[in-house]
Amino acid sequence: MYNEEVQIEMKNKHKELLRIHDDWVGVLDGYLLEQPFPQNLLSHVSATFITRFHKSMLALQLLTISGFCDEAYGVLQMMAEYTITLKFIKNYPEERLVQFMDETQKLYGFTPLNMDLGELFLPVGPAPFNADELLIESCHLTATLLCCALEMNTQDNEFNQILKNKIDLLLADVNEFTKGECIC
Repeated sequence: MYNEEVQIEMKNKHKELLRIHDDWVGVLDGYLLEQPFPQNLLSHVSATFITRFHKSMLALQLLTISGFCDEAYGVLQMMAEYTITLKFIKNYPEERLVQFMDETQKLYGFTPLNMDLGELFLPVGPAPFNADELLIESCHLTATLLCCALEMNTQDNEFNQILKNKIDLLLADVNEFTKGECIC
């Protein structure tokens, strides 16, 4: 299989750097698991970004050794954004915390101030999540992307028609799986 061959080649070719990367992941593991965090908002926001960064490091490594360069760069960009945001919050805590809370409110419908700091849990490694939701949303986005591409491709050939039919069949499968309900 292509992916297995790529993984073996990437692991062999980048063995030493992957070991160093693993060491850095281990440092973050230790920080997140052993570091006592003060029970205040700034500390919890910091831990949130460090946790996101940590999980992104793990994802970056998986994508890189699997040969998914563009996707790995996307994760690397998120890691840079986490770092920049945390540096801004550190340099201007009052102003940036308010901005962060406002953005969190807009995106998720809650702010860190509404959370009980004693019950905040930040998973260090892979965390439970709704894989069905991610896979279904990925299927819907793929259908949207392909439909846009087909609309932009004005050629009405047999392949396009076959692809349109395949999209319809796959969307029917997704809808049957979700029983027509949006689980998002």
